[in-house]
Amino acid sequence: MTQDFKNIAEAFEWFMNNVYPGLSTAHKLKLKDVKYDYYHPQKRAVSEKRMRRVLSEHGQVEDIVRYHVRGRK
Repeated sequence: MTQDFKNIAEAFEWFMNNVYPGLSTAHKLKLKDVKYDYYHPQKRAVSEKRMRRVLSEHGQVEDIVRYHVRGRK
């Protein structure tokens, strides 16, 4: 299954809502600090690098850049 997102934070949010609940207890324990840091109202301090690492451990992350030159065909 492939999902498209505008940025890593959006992909990570989707991961936490859709993939994380189905992970084994062992995997959830491994991610407990990330989950706490992500959902804690005063922290929200999960770096993009950390999000990428978690996403990469459970799937493939691809960066897609589109550049459109204005005024040319």
